[in-house]
Amino acid sequence: MSWRSLADGVIDAAKSTFGQEVIYTPSDGDPVTITGIFNDIFEVVEQGTAQIMSSKPSLGIKKSDLEVEPRMDDNVQIGAKTYKVSEIQRDGESSINLFLNEVI
Repeated sequence: MSWRSLADGVIDAAKSTFGQEVIYTPSDGDPVTITGIFNDIFEVVEQGTAQIMSSKPSLGIKKSDLEVEPRMDDNVQIGAKTYKVSEIQRDGESSINLFLNEVI
């Protein structure tokens, strides 16, 4: 079994356990419904003696679930909230982590 096959299997298992349907709309395309793993992380970052509290929502997706390459400013609807893609991190294999900013 290849590394990619193993990675795809792990991603598929995580999506079936933790995933939820989202609507992904490329800035120049039609919306598609895909399954991703949404995480609305709240973290405390320490900078010397100061603490900064931060929230950076992210969506983990399988690369093959999108027919187009994700780009900054694409929209993602998760439940009743809409987000814009603010950062894209590829793992070099099968998955992509999209960092999101909520559209208010």
